[in-house]
Amino acid sequence: MWGSIGSIRWISGTRNETQGAITTLRRLFADGRNSEKDNSAIQDKVDPRMNEQAYSMKLFRIHAYEVIPQRLMGTATVPAGGAFNAPVHFRTSLEKYLAKAQLSQQPPVSFCPTIPDGATQAVNDVRSQILDYAFGAPATAKAAATSLATRLSRSMDDRSASCLLVLSAYRDTDQRRFVGWAFPKDEPYAFSARNERATIQVIENAFTRSAHYRKAVLFQGKRQDDHFWDGNVIDKQATIAEYWVKSFLQCDYLINSKTGTQLLARILRKTHEDLDARADKDQITAAVLSVRGSQRRRWSVRRFANEYLTGTAKSTFLSNAPPAAVTTEFVLDKPELEVRVNLRVFRLEDDVIVMAPFESINQSVRITGLQQRRLRCEGNVVEEKVRSKRVR
Repeated sequence: MWGSIGSIRWISGTRNETQGAITTLRRLFADGRNSEKDNSAIQDKVDPRMNEQAYSMKLFRIHAYEVIPQRLMGTATVPAGGAFNAPVHFRTSLEKYLAKAQLSQQPPVSFCPTIPDGATQAVNDVRSQILDYAFGAPATAKAAATSLATRLSRSMDDRSASCLLVLSAYRDTDQRRFVGWAFPKDEPYAFSARNERATIQVIENAFTRSAHYRKAVLFQGKRQDDHFWDGNVIDKQATIAEYWVKSFLQCDYLINSKTGTQLLARILRKTHEDLDARADKDQITAAVLSVRGSQRRRWSVRRFANEYLTGTAKSTFLSNAPPAAVTTEFVLDKPELEVRVNLRVFRLEDDVIVMAPFESINQSVRITGLQQRRLRCEGNVVEEKVRSKRVR
């Protein structure tokens, strides 16, 4: 079942199972000859453990482009770039980056379908180009990559900096994975010292992977009508210029009970990590405890923030949420939330309640025993409060 509210769509079931390192652009481009053959050969030299982290698929195709904002230009030019014959160190770095980003756990999106007059199958232009890139012959993939880079350029205006667009395809028998990265342009210095003298150089055409404004997208599946519709995105710049999901990818965010709960859990964990003050961190912990006892079934990120958070904790929490998903409601899956945030609440036989925050499990709080579980907790008391037993 499909529905929509504004730019958000939700489903009752999915259609398929679905730092500061600086890299100069001139090191990335090659003429493309034998690039896919060389990329497949190099794959065997990459640490096999990294292949497991990257879902056991082999990277066989990479294209890279320097993309400049051209939405406000009358005539747009094709971005510079092409097939990239990646050396081992770059491929290994990309594999590690993919594993660290946990793209498959990021906010889910779905292509916006259209049904042309007289047609019976839904289509989406960007999905078709991604399929051509992931499954097509080298010439077909090159045309699709160039088209995607041009589309991104036409989706960006002067609010966004130029970026390095890296497109990659992975395969395992008839399965494919498409991953796209957008790394913003930077203006770094290269420093060196020798014989008590310093040297500083300006690096031209440099792009950073650790910037807050990075973007990414993941789609995977087989070349079938019901595959490659749902994916995942990272969009760190969404509050400034939300072009990545809507304009470039032609997608909407997907929200259902499970994905909504997982999104809320990710925002809570990220906020807890970002906050410095103990009182602010305690707000996050208390909020998770409170929502467990709430009788309300339907929540949104905005409603959760308004109900339980204030000040810096609230503003940080909302800043970590995809803007398009802030007001979309979903049925909260409380067991899933507890698992995802790793917050445990224990009630002992004398009605003593022990709440263990994110970082304390298996540290100061330990559970022993099999049939009769016992809780051990030891530490210095730094604060004591009297609270009502009732939670919202």
